[in-house]
Amino acid sequence: MERLHRHFDGLSEFYVGLEYGRGCLLGNFSAELANQSPLIRERLAALYAAWTLDLEAAIRQAQADKSISTTADAAVLAGFLLDAFEGALLRARVERSPQAFERFKAIVFKQILI
Repeated sequence: MERLHRHFDGLSEFYVGLEYGRGCLLGNFSAELANQSPLIRERLAALYAAWTLDLEAAIRQAQADKSISTTADAAVLAGFLLDAFEGALLRARVERSPQAFERFKAIVFKQILI
């Protein structure tokens, strides 16, 4: 659980430090180029899949050591976390505020991964 906290805290702090101007490279490419090139779309899908697998491994470990009590499928949770974080990042850029990250972390760590 601590690894997941550090991961999302670190990402949130990184993007706030950029003052929201750049956003996530994967998210930017997804929005701008995924429909332009099958090769780019395939590579983006592979990168998202790898990131999701890393999150899934951390969730499975947290479930095994009982720091996460939910028995929800780790793969589904990992996909949701990535989807939700990317959405929070888009909203943070629009609002130029960390509130979307704060909402993400509050819901994820106090209601979903409990």
